[in-house]
Amino acid sequence: MEGENHTGLYLVGIIVLLILIPAAAFGAILPIGLLATFSAECKILGLCHGVGEGGTSGITGPAVDCGGANVPEEYMPWVKEAADKYLGGDQAKLIAVIQFESGFNRWAISYGGAVGLGQFIASSARTKQAFQGSSIYDVEPRTGPIIPGTNVRSVTKEDAEIFRKTHPDDGRFDPERSLKAAAELLYYGLQRAGGDFRRAYAESYNGEAGNKKYENADKMMVIYNQLIQSGKCK
Repeated sequence: MEGENHTGLYLVGIIVLLILIPAAAFGAILPIGLLATFSAECKILGLCHGVGEGGTSGITGPAVDCGGANVPEEYMPWVKEAADKYLGGDQAKLIAVIQFESGFNRWAISYGGAVGLGQFIASSARTKQAFQGSSIYDVEPRTGPIIPGTNVRSVTKEDAEIFRKTHPDDGRFDPERSLKAAAELLYYGLQRAGGDFRRAYAESYNGEAGNKKYENADKMMVIYNQLIQSGKCK
């Protein structure tokens, strides 16, 4: 019996090593590959700072099950107001984008320095009507690796924590402002895209280059279609 037990332990050890070694290598490579953008994909994967981390989800009360996203109940009046003003009342468009961008985490900060529910970088946020009158700061410090294709450093988890503590008044952390700014950006994107939601998101909202922005748009559209099919938060 002892021999069988040892053999079992050896086999378990080998299996664990076979799993952990590739996973460790993948984990080292994946974040670097995502540093090139501040897009939603890293938030969907749970790799952006603030997403899925204890105490920073921003969802502290009851949430509404919309069939493709759980929206904090307190946000729903702002979702409706923004959708009515900019999106012809189509709440699902706004919910799908925010779900893909930040998972409704008001404290999310991406590796590229995008902040809040709508994931706005500072230069973009300063042009949005919803953020007028609020403070918008550049995310600093940036002590991570250089973002490929740029001369800009990425934002580390520690950088993000410092920014949250030093600039809690940044307007992008305000869920009402961020929701309205996201709807505003989508409105102008839809105008340029002739009403094509997928194209509007890809060309005007997502920060990726080339085909990647349409790959992200397709993922966002999956959420949108789930919302529409559920009929819960249209």
